[in-house]
Amino acid sequence: MTQKAAIVTTLKNTGPVLDSFIRYHLSAGFEHMFLFFDDPQDPAVELARRYSRVTVVLHDDKLREMWKQTRQYALLKDFFRFIDREVMARQMLNTEVAVGMALEKGMDWLLHIDSDEFFYLPDQTVSKHFTALAAKDIRRISYRNYEAIPERSDIDDYFAEVTLFKKNSPSVTRGNLSPRLNALISHIPQLPDTFFHFYKNGKSAARLCEGLLPNGVHDFMLPEELGTKLLIPNLPQNTDGGEGVRTWTSAHAVILHYACSGFESFWNKYVTLGHFDDKWFGQFEIGKRLPFHVEARNVVMGGNREAAREFYEKRFVINNRSDVNRLIEANVACRIDAPASMLAGQYVAA
Repeated sequence: MTQKAAIVTTLKNTGPVLDSFIRYHLSAGFEHMFLFFDDPQDPAVELARRYSRVTVVLHDDKLREMWKQTRQYALLKDFFRFIDREVMARQMLNTEVAVGMALEKGMDWLLHIDSDEFFYLPDQTVSKHFTALAAKDIRRISYRNYEAIPERSDIDDYFAEVTLFKKNSPSVTRGNLSPRLNALISHIPQLPDTFFHFYKNGKSAARLCEGLLPNGVHDFMLPEELGTKLLIPNLPQNTDGGEGVRTWTSAHAVILHYACSGFESFWNKYVTLGHFDDKWFGQFEIGKRLPFHVEARNVVMGGNREAAREFYEKRFVINNRSDVNRLIEANVACRIDAPASMLAGQYVAA
């Protein structure tokens, strides 16, 4: 039976790129999108409402009451006291709410991604991808994330303009980087010691069923796993599944993460996040895991755009053609042009 897949996203202050985010995923074959607007006054709400296959949910009193009815809220009350300080808490609760909505609409799969990410599948349609998984009795699948490399500071729609990405491979994600990658990092100052500026543990989709829960913001927990997996944000996640649970990591589909692609995107991201705490949920040191994240916060919160642009260009933009070629030749970066080409030629009826 053909499988229908949906997307859930919590978003805020996306600006005009939201139209590209919606058009791309609907054209790619997702049947529906559930967009949870963290700011109910977000100007992009009206844009999203133009699409019949998009459900817009506003962060208002009604949604907060829905959160209190979720299973997570009962299980993790200590974490959800951070609802107003931690966007990840709201993402988790929104995802559980979306599970119920998606089931009501007859969806079969749910993918949780952010508004600066694309689901990229080069050799298959979305429907065929999820139908093939269901035929193999796969119930949850993990997708590696590729991180965008901006090659200039001034970018309007990063989805349509950025085509260079860091690959995510075992040599990048398993702790010890290869000698070849370490040599590259030491040569290219815009690369952090960890190669990626942000997360490296991918995103997941799961077959919809009653009792399906998010496991943090990167994974899902199947009903029979409750008590055997973590259900805690930002701790190392077990994606092997329990007895009788079949989980795969996709060999072809990836998540393209366009984080901070362009100075305005960088500036807006950290203005929107504001002066967030040094610890996630009051426990986990952000600086130890994502040092760039804390440094960027401090620079932007200083309010000096020129200083922030200088920081951004020194730490993020790789515009030296020789360095770009080295990354591609070493097979740790690649060009992916298809999404930009798709956006340039597509039209999706509202």
